[in-house]
Amino acid sequence: MEQFSAVELTPIGDRLLGATVCGLWRLAAVSDDGQIPLTGTLVLESERGFVTLSYSQDGLSVRGPDMLSDIRWDTEPELLPSNQGNAEEWIELIPIEHQIDAPEFPLFVDGVRAWFGIGAYLDTFGIELTSGDRTLVLATTDGFDLNVSSLQQIRRRAELVATHMNLRLIEQEQTL
Repeated sequence: MEQFSAVELTPIGDRLLGATVCGLWRLAAVSDDGQIPLTGTLVLESERGFVTLSYSQDGLSVRGPDMLSDIRWDTEPELLPSNQGNAEEWIELIPIEHQIDAPEFPLFVDGVRAWFGIGAYLDTFGIELTSGDRTLVLATTDGFDLNVSSLQQIRRRAELVATHMNLRLIEQEQTL
């Protein structure tokens, strides 16, 4: 894998290096009728606040750290966290299903690594947060979602997609 300057990794590293991740959540749109998990968005809870990772056709975006009351969903930013009394719909943090590959929290982030495909467009394949020998791997999917994954799965997917989409596979890393 080719090494590249850390231009694309910097927004992630700036927000997470040295932070202690205490929880991992998914956003859900909620109304009196129930909740709908919002694909493509994960929220990392840390002592600094909440860092929101969103993945769409426009690529990966990172926002925060924010207070819980400032978390927004990119698609409908007018939705506020928690029911504010008379709102018909709002957003909430819900636990993520299928976290088999997630480490125990808290996780002090001493390293951040990411895999990107660069060519006619830029794609992010995954992010690895490390704490010593423990890792949290977040993978993007073909359905524009973010999931907890394993290092082996993300590397295999990155190589396959980069090859099939004629992208140059770039691995970047930042450490404390």
